[in-house]
Amino acid sequence: MSSEDVSPSGQDSDPEALRREARRIAHDLNNMFTVIVGSIDGAMEEILTARQERMLKRAQEAVRRAEALASELSKHARGKGG
Repeated sequence: MSSEDVSPSGQDSDPEALRREARRIAHDLNNMFTVIVGSIDGAMEEILTARQERMLKRAQEAVRRAEALASELSKHARGKGG
């Protein structure tokens, strides 16, 4: 088996194995995003300077975009992307 036949986790690169890996990655990313969003929301409840508030709002937007990408990954992994 060549290195091209193996996914990063060492599994065969057959389509079903890749879909399972993509679903696992999307699930793990969503778990991390939940923690990040909770932390940002908690920080937003504090007294902030205008600069801190702008930075947190940019972080919130970045997480929203990342969540959308993880959702797309999950859809593709289930064969519903496109």
